[in-house]
Amino acid sequence: MSITVTNDRISIETSTLLAEIEGAHLVRLADRKTGTEFIDDSEGIHPLELYFRNGDAIGAETGQSITVKRVSDHVARVIIEGEFSGRELFI
Repeated sequence: MSITVTNDRISIETSTLLAEIEGAHLVRLADRKTGTEFIDDSEGIHPLELYFRNGDAIGAETGQSITVKRVSDHVARVIIEGEFSGRELFI
């Protein structure tokens, strides 16, 4: 498995799939062998959303900023800072 970070996009490659997370949205999930895409993000609609363990959706908040950092070959850190909260997500 490998993780790369470009701006606010995380790309994940495993032996069986390719995935991309943009900010806090899963925008691509594809079978690596067949190329079959499981998410259609062409209209900017995100069919899947990430949730924190307490059940809160990682959604837009007033004044929110999202920063993505690559920690290692296998870990990326998403920092979400809003007017009323600050959260971190490790992928």
